[in-house]
Amino acid sequence: MVTEKTFPHTRGLHDLGGGAYAWLHGPGMGGGTANAGLITNGGESLIVDTLFDLDHARAFLEAIEPITAKAPVKYVVNTHSDGDHIYGNQLFGEDVDIIATEAAAAKMFQSTVDLFVATTVSGEEPGSYFAPIKAAYGAEFDFRAVRVRKPNVTFSGRKTVTIGALQVELIDLGPAHTAGDLIVSVPELDVVLTGDLFGAGIGTPVCWDGPLDRWIEAVDVIRKLDARTIVCGHGPILTGDDREKAYDSVTEYLQNTLDAATRAFNEGRSVLEAIEYSPYYGKLPNELLLQNTSIAFHHLDKRFPKPQQEEGIFATALLAAEAAQLEKFGKDEAK
Repeated sequence: MVTEKTFPHTRGLHDLGGGAYAWLHGPGMGGGTANAGLITNGGESLIVDTLFDLDHARAFLEAIEPITAKAPVKYVVNTHSDGDHIYGNQLFGEDVDIIATEAAAAKMFQSTVDLFVATTVSGEEPGSYFAPIKAAYGAEFDFRAVRVRKPNVTFSGRKTVTIGALQVELIDLGPAHTAGDLIVSVPELDVVLTGDLFGAGIGTPVCWDGPLDRWIEAVDVIRKLDARTIVCGHGPILTGDDREKAYDSVTEYLQNTLDAATRAFNEGRSVLEAIEYSPYYGKLPNELLLQNTSIAFHHLDKRFPKPQQEEGIFATALLAAEAAQLEKFGKDEAK
C-alpha cells in the first residue's frame, strides 16, 4: 500500500512536487479566504487564481517570486468569476495571458467590486445595516484599489496549454457553482486544481448558478481523473482518505439538497418550506441552504426567479447575521 503525502492546512506556499505549488489561505473560513496555485516547468509558469484583493495577491506573488524570477508567468487561469479568485488579475503585465471560460468572463464586472466597496465602507459605521457584510467579506480585505481585469483568452469545452514540457488541461465543467467553472488538471504531476467545485472543511457549498445535478456531474468528473493531489478553491489540500471522504460528502450534500427541493417542489411547497425538508436544515447554515434550494427551484421551473449572484452574496451575509441575532435574543430571553 502506497502512503500518500499529506500537507498541513497552514497559510503560505506548499510544494506539491514536480513544479506544482499551492498557496493556502489557511484556517479561518470567512468569506473570500481563497487558495491559489502555481505550475512551473522549463522556465515558464502558470498561476491558478489571483485571490480577493491586492494585498493578498501581492503576498502570494512575493512568496513565489524566487520561482517566477527564473520561470516568468506565462498564463493566469481564473477557475471562475467569483471575486476571491480574480481580483488580483490586474497585477500581471499585458504580456501575461489571462484565461477563463467564456461564461466566466461574461460574469466579471467592476460593478461588483464597487458594491463591495460601498457596503464594506458603510459597514464600518456603528449600527450599520451593512455591518454583517463588512464582517463577512470586508474584515480582512480592502477592495478600494481593485480594478477588474477580464481574461483576454476564453474558451468552452477543453483547452490545453503548455508550460515548458508540461501539458496543462483546462476543463470547462460549468455551469455549476457559477456560470463558468473550470478545473486545471496536470496529469504528469497527478494534480488537479478545482476552484470552488470541490473541497472539504470549507463549510456549505453554495450554488450561484447551477443546476445542482450539473455540479454533481462535475464532482464525478474530478473523481474519475483519479489525481493523487487535489488543490481546492478553499480549505486544505486533499490527498488519500481525506480526498475520498470529500468526494462522498460533497456529492451527498448536493444530491440531498436537490432531492429535498424536488420533493417540496412536487408537493407545491414554497422555497422557505422546502429547506425544512433537507437533512441539513438547522445543522448547516440555513441561509446557504435557502440559496441552493432557490437555485434548484429555478431549474425545476424557470418561472421561479434565479437569485442574482450579487444579491445572493449580500443576502446570505445579512441572513446569517439575522440568524445570529435571533439566536442571541433567544438566549437572552432564556436567562
